[in-house]
Amino acid sequence: MSDTTTNQVEIVLIRHGKTEGNKEKRYIGRTDQPLSEEGIAGIKENLGRYPSVEKVYASPMKRTRQTAELIYPGQASELVDGLREMDMGVFEGKNHAELKNRPSYILWVATRGKISIPGGESMKDFGKRTMDAFIQVLGDMQAEGIKRSAVVAHGGTIMSIVSQLADDDYYKYMVNNGAGFRLTLDDDGKLLDLKPLLKEDNCMQDALEELED
Repeated sequence: MSDTTTNQVEIVLIRHGKTEGNKEKRYIGRTDQPLSEEGIAGIKENLGRYPSVEKVYASPMKRTRQTAELIYPGQASELVDGLREMDMGVFEGKNHAELKNRPSYILWVATRGKISIPGGESMKDFGKRTMDAFIQVLGDMQAEGIKRSAVVAHGGTIMSIVSQLADDDYYKYMVNNGAGFRLTLDDDGKLLDLKPLLKEDNCMQDALEELED
């Protein structure tokens, strides 16, 4: 990818550090959990590997704001409400072991999340919300002449945005806490290049080869 092409922008998508809910493999969407001590330590271990950016955008949740502050100290984050994680409805705060016998959960898993979670958000609504937020970020970057920004968000948010940009399977783009993707886009928001942020921490790095030059 040529550095001389002026009509391209780069967005660094970063999943927040680990929380207690993540450690216990719980579905944490609207619950406003902070980073755990382990999560803080994990982000600090990788501080030298996150690229510098001109502006930081973040979900308004504690875990994303804390992560942004750790990675980009002294840079205020612009909070974008649409970057929040999916609302997990009746699954919120529970894990697979606690849900595995619920008919609604069994059906949700069987359909790969394509049906709405009772009391929660549908994949369609979540996809629209997150993409609207991403377009908002792109528009702001264009208005301010920003060429590289960071978006600190959630695993589901990142999966939703990247899968829509790549026109690919949502579950292909799972990332670990603190990991993410580096996206290069043109002026129209078309995805030109996609690379794992922390290669050895990325759950699906092998699946990205087809998008690389």
